[in-house]
Amino acid sequence: MAMIYIPLDWITDFAFIPVASPELGEAATGIKGSGSFFSHIASDLLIHQDKIKECIENKKRKRSGQENTTIKKIVFTGHSLGGGLANVAHLFVQAKINDETSFWSGKDLSLNTVTFAAVM
Repeated sequence: MAMIYIPLDWITDFAFIPVASPELGEAATGIKGSGSFFSHIASDLLIHQDKIKECIENKKRKRSGQENTTIKKIVFTGHSLGGGLANVAHLFVQAKINDETSFWSGKDLSLNTVTFAAVM
């Protein structure tokens, strides 16, 4: 099976230098990972935080015709590289829940992660 790489794939493959992320705080003391994973998740959470905040604060979602259902659980999922990102996202959100200055603080949320053939 022939593998086709684009230049960005090579950069991603060789840019792995284990780093600790200060944004993880006490949620992941001593854990090091790909700086590109950390920056990708931090960026996505920042980009989508208003929509996430709206969903959580309004406590509304449509499921099976029901509205006004309280959101109590967030499940991060992914396969392969996406699974690695799901693991990192879980840690980032856990750190945000523990951060008293974050809108996540004090939320009664259960976080779970389900991955398939994940890296990390």
